[in-house]
Amino acid sequence: MINLKRNNHLSTFISCLPSLISRLPSGEGFTLIEMLAVMVVFASIGTIIISTIFISLRGSKKSDSVTSVRQNGNFALSQMVKTIRYAKTLDNPYPCVLPPPPTPVPSYQSITVTGYDNSQTTFTCTTGLAGTISQNNQSLLDTSSSGVSVSSCSITCSQNSESTPPTVSISFTLSPRTGAGSADASTAIPFETSVTLRNVSQ
Repeated sequence: MINLKRNNHLSTFISCLPSLISRLPSGEGFTLIEMLAVMVVFASIGTIIISTIFISLRGSKKSDSVTSVRQNGNFALSQMVKTIRYAKTLDNPYPCVLPPPPTPVPSYQSITVTGYDNSQTTFTCTTGLAGTISQNNQSLLDTSSSGVSVSSCSITCSQNSESTPPTVSISFTLSPRTGAGSADASTAIPFETSVTLRNVSQ
């Protein structure tokens, strides 16, 4: 909407130029006021053009940041879900039998499972500017200066009894890893899902 209004103003200025020029006297030169008027018109057009280009570039940069955040979040979430869903055992936290109300559901920053190849996998999340989500100490996110950071993270698990498969809930929020005051610094996207261990054999 803003770009449309700016483009309309620009079109109005351009369409008015022939009329303004035709009204100028046909003498040998222009008066100071006439020259100033033309300068103001061209300065206004230049300002509108520069503003339009700046807004377009900023919008493109923000779109790229959102795409990067979504790609990182979806990849990390899919890796966690796939590994947890087909794990043989849930090692930590365990057991996940919820305490009776009003005791709050405990939240964790890591979860450890063992696969059918007997390899153990630990997912850990840390928050802050240097926050990341890691699998066995290997980051699943792009943590470079142009990557993403974790602004919040929570892992919970629940089960009706120790003999029933536990359900793990994962929730985290990612933001572009940009400096304070950047136009993209407020871009944050939440990710969350729940997964039940299908083959658990506690």
